[in-house]
Amino acid sequence: MNFKNKRIMAIAAHPDDADFYCGGAVASWIKQGAAVRYVICTDDSCGSDTGDITPQELAELRRAEQDAANKTLGVADTVYLDYPDMGLYDGEDLRRDVAREIRKYKPNILLTFDPWTRYEVHPDHSASARGALYGRFAAKLPLKFPELLADEGLKPWDVEAIYFFKSDQPDTWVDIEDVLELKAEALICHKSQFGDLVQSKEQGMGLLQTLHKRNPATGKIAEGFRFLPCEGLEGLKAYISL
Repeated sequence: MNFKNKRIMAIAAHPDDADFYCGGAVASWIKQGAAVRYVICTDDSCGSDTGDITPQELAELRRAEQDAANKTLGVADTVYLDYPDMGLYDGEDLRRDVAREIRKYKPNILLTFDPWTRYEVHPDHSASARGALYGRFAAKLPLKFPELLADEGLKPWDVEAIYFFKSDQPDTWVDIEDVLELKAEALICHKSQFGDLVQSKEQGMGLLQTLHKRNPATGKIAEGFRFLPCEGLEGLKAYISL
């Protein structure tokens, strides 16, 4: 797929999720001419193992860290939905908010967690994935959330495809060796989460080289995705699943 002039939206549960799981692909696609926006569903106000910071202070810190990482990767901006950390549920409110952001930004491609990954231990990861998947479907339907059109002037929008990250059944690989340094620099920005593991760019690259899988076709360090076409004949085949 040619990513030049494509609009890409990554929907994740917390700051650092997208950078960690698909930051290499994001950096690569931006270099090819894509524009990327993040949507972060929660405030990550519980994301500390020490408890030496208040939830409000942590939420503010996490937002600042994500904004810094955006500059490193070239992400245009981030929308923060500010649902409570460890309290995200896939329901009408989240789906409406996702549909709203999709209709505003009009992305060609969505990135989000794979909602069917086995042994996912964080409930917010699964909830954000389902909110993204089903909010995407709602975004294209004029009779679902009609207030988005009537009150906000947001017309329905069809997303072309979804790339599910953190999938245990990847079928699409993006080589990231040429942007691994950028990804490491982005992770350094998330000091509250990776401060002990990633204190330098070299240390970050070493960690990523250890953790990342390799593209079976090229042997290069890569990020794996489960690809879901949403429109056209391929989208119809995926939807009907005969």
